[in-house]
Amino acid sequence: MKYSVKVTPFEKDKLKGLASVKFEDKFVVNNIKIYEHQEKGLWVYMPNYKTNEKDENGKEVYKDIANPTTKEFREELYKNIIAEYKVAVKAKQQEKEQNTEKNKEMFERKSFKQGFVPLRQKSRRKFSKAKHDTIPNLLQRKELSINDTICKCNISSR
Repeated sequence: MKYSVKVTPFEKDKLKGLASVKFEDKFVVNNIKIYEHQEKGLWVYMPNYKTNEKDENGKEVYKDIANPTTKEFREELYKNIIAEYKVAVKAKQQEKEQNTEKNKEMFERKSFKQGFVPLRQKSRRKFSKAKHDTIPNLLQRKELSINDTICKCNISSR
């Protein structure tokens, strides 16, 4: 039987990902869960629903919506789902590493070659200059002429 497996890896407690299986481009089974158990390792759960029934221990009973009918096919399917999960996790890690490297390169290019200063440093610098930028200090550093001083004084006195 021809089928294809698609896995979306993510981490949410013990749930490691979701898979969907398309059989001969005619039938799809979604919401196949991939869990990680301490004893069993990665484990596949077919889509299921909770019933109103309780088992002999008082736990809720879940029933499968779709499941393989033979042991051989179940083992083959689960093995392929887990293999595809491992490939997807590896691809996701490589993509994350590449994005991290690209971000570092972009930051280094912008920050050091173009004189980029992070916003916090800019605001601190403006604040620290503002304390010391009085009219006499500006005149002393020759950043302000006497005509500018007179205009500023007239504006501020209004």
